[in-house]
Amino acid sequence: MKPKTVPSYALYGTEAISDPLVDSAGFLHIETLAISSRPFAGRIKAHRHRDLFQILLLQKGEAQVEVDGSLLHLTQPTVITLPPGYIHSFEFYEGTDGFIITLALPLMAQTNSDSRFSFMAMDPQVIPLSQQSHATHQIESLIEMMVVELREPDSWRTEMCGYLVRALLIWLQRATQDLDKSGSDQNFSALLNDFRHLLELNFTAHLSLSDYAQRLQTSVATLNRHCRRHLGISAQTLVHQRVNQEARRRLSFTQRSLEQVATELGFEDPAYFSRFFKRLNNQTPSQFRRANNFGTERS
Repeated sequence: MKPKTVPSYALYGTEAISDPLVDSAGFLHIETLAISSRPFAGRIKAHRHRDLFQILLLQKGEAQVEVDGSLLHLTQPTVITLPPGYIHSFEFYEGTDGFIITLALPLMAQTNSDSRFSFMAMDPQVIPLSQQSHATHQIESLIEMMVVELREPDSWRTEMCGYLVRALLIWLQRATQDLDKSGSDQNFSALLNDFRHLLELNFTAHLSLSDYAQRLQTSVATLNRHCRRHLGISAQTLVHQRVNQEARRRLSFTQRSLEQVATELGFEDPAYFSRFFKRLNNQTPSQFRRANNFGTERS
């Protein structure tokens, strides 16, 4: 069977090149959703960006968004963050408005040194916004300030855009904290983000929950309590989901052998990897690959 191909773009509709952004001011590109989707009649087909981080702000209207197979129907102001490599598609209904901000990795690198932002660079985030909230006002104001900087460039533009991007990520983080706050549990977001950051660095090492808890200076019980309360799953399930997510991605988008995938994910025994994968997906790695072989990379 001929493998399906998911295009990898710099900006949608333009094949990736070595210097992907036309705008040179700090590797920042901003468009309204109406302008971005107009050439495609409101529908942007499945694609991905290898070296770009995107922030979508839906201010009004409706949109249908699919990210790595998960379908979302948005009917209220929402922010979605899209790290590099995630396959996504959009369908914007008539009257929809907002912005899509595209950041090249050199600009993101200025903020990623702070682990508090690492959750955004690793996994897509869906952040509902309240029209009356202070965070929503600040997020919209910062994006408008970026637009002004790009329209009226001067010698300070790159520095100013870098500061505005960092401020935007801070307010997005605050918006997620507003959603997570409950009673005395206001430190949850920092703990969960630190856990996910540590997991991202070590998921192929198959650390125990005790190892994670020790490095985070907390207890396994605390990790489990926060994961169950806010994610509806245990800490161990979160670890398994991250390994499984990477397994699915490598089976779908590379041509590596099953043995190579197993080894890269830290499994010494390919048979054990197959059992692990089947338990989480109700099918073997071979069955999954046959049904989802996009074949976009070679080993």
